[in-house]
This record gives sequence, C-alpha cells and structure tokens, in this order.
Amino acid sequence: MAESGWLGHAVRMGCFDYRRSVRAIREDTGRLILMASGVVLPTLLLAGLTALFVPELRGTDPEFSINRVVRGTLTMLWVFGVFMLAQRTTTAHSKPIADTFVLTTVSPRTAVIGGIVAESLRALTYALPVGLLLAIAGTYAFSSPLTLLAVPLVGSLYVASAVTAGRVLGYIAAWLVATVPFVARHKGVLGGTVVMLFFGGYFIFQVPQLPISVSPATLGVIPIGWLADLLAVGTPIGWSSTHATGGVAAVGVAIIGGGWLAERIAASLWFGEPVNVSDTDESTVSTHTRGDQRALTRAISPLSVPVVTGSTRSVAEWSLLRARREPQRLNFLLIPVFGGGSALVNMMLQGSGSLTILGPAVAVLLGWIAGAAFGLNPFGDEGAVLPATLTAVSGRAFVRGLIAPSLLFAPVVAVVTLVSALVGVTDYYRR
Repeated sequence: MAESGWLGHAVRMGCFDYRRSVRAIREDTGRLILMASGVVLPTLLLAGLTALFVPELRGTDPEFSINRVVRGTLTMLWVFGVFMLAQRTTTAHSKPIADTFVLTTVSPRTAVIGGIVAESLRALTYALPVGLLLAIAGTYAFSSPLTLLAVPLVGSLYVASAVTAGRVLGYIAAWLVATVPFVARHKGVLGGTVVMLFFGGYFIFQVPQLPISVSPATLGVIPIGWLADLLAVGTPIGWSSTHATGGVAAVGVAIIGGGWLAERIAASLWFGEPVNVSDTDESTVSTHTRGDQRALTRAISPLSVPVVTGSTRSVAEWSLLRARREPQRLNFLLIPVFGGGSALVNMMLQGSGSLTILGPAVAVLLGWIAGAAFGLNPFGDEGAVLPATLTAVSGRAFVRGLIAPSLLFAPVVAVVTLVSALVGVTDYYRR
C-alpha cells in the first residue's frame, strides 16, 4: 500500500534523479558534447528546412487534413520510442538507485512513478529544441497562438505515455529473466531475436515498395496517433475533434493504467526471489578449469581470441562475454544500420540507385557494427571498478583488448563486402 502523499514524494524523487543525471552529464565533457551534437545537428537541419518553407505557408489556406497516414506515422514513432525506452528500463533502470534504501523508505508505487517522472524529464529535455522550433514555426506560419499551447501539451502527453509503456515492457522483460529459468538461461539469444524481429517489422513499414510492406496508415486506428489532430487545433489544417478527444483519453489510460501495471510488476521483480541458472555447483570462481582451460575461454566458446595473450586477451574475452550476455546493450547500434538499409533499399526500388553502391554501404554498416559493438562505453561498463581495472591492467593492454574482438570479425566484414562489391560490379557491366 502506498504511503500518504506518495505522488508528491514521487515527483520529488523524479526531479532529484533528473537533476542528478544533468549533473553527471555536465561533469563529463565528452559525453556532453556527443549528446549535444545528437540534439543540435538535427535541430539545425530542421531549422534550415523551416526557414525555407514556413514563409511560403504564411497567410495561405493549405488544403490538407490530418488523415490515417499522419496518425499512423505518429503511432509508429511512438512504438519505436516505447521499444527503446523498454530497453533502457531493462538494462539501466530495472531497479531504483540505492534500491535497498529507497524500498525501505517509500512504497514501490512512489519508486516506479518517480522513475517515470525522471525518465520523462530526460526525454523532454532531448526533445525540447525540436518542440520549441515546431511551436514557433507553427504559430508563425498559421498565425495561431494556440499552437504554442498545443505542441507542449501533445509533446508532454506523448513522451509520458511512451515512457510509461516502456517501463511496463522493460519491467516485464526483467521479471521474466529473474523468474523464468529458460528465459534467464537463454536471455542473450531471446533478446537478440526480439530485437531483430522488431527492427524487421519496423523495416516493413519503412519501405512501401516491397511486396510485403505495410502502410503506416494501418496503424492509424490506434488512438495514440490521434494526438496528431490535437496539434492542428487553431490552424487551417483539417482535424477531427473526435479523434483529438480519443487521443487524449487513450494517452490518459496508458499513463494511469500503465503506471498501475508497472507498479505491480516492479514489486514482484524487486521483492521476488530470482532463479538460479548456474550451470555449475562450484562455489568459487577460478580462472583455470580441468585441463588448464581458462574459464573465460570456456565462457565465450565457440569464439576464441587468437594472437593476443596475457591481460590483453583477458580484456578481449571479457568484452566478448559481456556482448553475448547482454546483447540488448547493442540495440542502439542497429538504428543507423536499419536507417541506412531502408534508405538504400528505397533508392534501389525507386531506380535512383544501383547495386554498385551495395559494396560501400555494406562496408560502412558492417564496419560500424564490428567496430563499435565490443568497445561500446567501456568506461561506463566498468563503472566504479574502473580504477581497480586500470591498476591491474595497463592502459595499453586495456585499449588493445577492446579493439581485439572487433578485429576478429574483420575477415567476415571483408568477405561480405567483397561479395557485395562483386555483385554490384557485375550488375554495372550487365547494364
């Protein structure tokens, strides 16, 4: 049962966690520059497009209305956001920070809602520049002051509902890993399968020229996308009051119902007894096993790290093991791969591109995966034990160990690139 005044406690917890995140990013200059670039560059691109086209719209009466395609596209973006937020919940936020203290001080409801508030504030911070630009551009183009209110309202509801749904799915995934032996034992394979299925399905919506493609209008029946109608309030763009009301109601149900469900699942996850799927009964961990075979070598089998030895090999093997046990950490690497892949397929299907670009594209995309997968965020992965790691292992060995796993996949990337390039050259000479 929640304590008295739990909502106020949750809001304060969320705000405190948000401020803590902001301080951590501000103190890390490299991370701040990377995150700022990811926000500023798209905003500048959108600002350039706005400066070109918005003056042309001012004073006009556009013959356009919010239809199923627009609503379906908004829904599709919401689904993508939910999936990525669910991944964040599973990997980084499955338990509250200082969970022993938090869960003996406040109720699970307070902890869950506080986490949702914090994550919503973080997401809104990323979206703030784009949202502000859209609000100003819409107000200027259509001379509608209501747009200044509609954009922040829709953005807040949109983000809060996505964060809540992401928390529910993330808690469910973490609960399955903690309580179901089969899922816990094969979480790497299952996680990778889920990711590939999701991005594969998302790809079908991205390329309408494919025979098996699905139009985004199919998702227009989902009420979450009806928030698009609320954005058009006060503008000459045609919108439906019924759809706008339904969208707000659906988001309200998603936030309230999702918060209630997230609390139930999180309480079972946090206070339940996790299963033990250890394949060995040995109580101690040894770096050597029978036949003098190293434990790390057995753990990453059938893969192996040739050539390098000593501490460099240990770091490389540990990077491989981490990537195999937690493949969900690498999901963000697939975003540019599927984005670039869908653009490439679109160009080929529309006749504006040929198979000659297949080789370079494969080299870039596969090289990106192989190069970034195993050395992704090494300082964050080591966390608090990084000083001990760099004390026990030299900095040179640590860096070389992070590079070595990527080099293992260099032959695979080279062969696939060569085959793709040959296919492109053959197609060129046939023409």
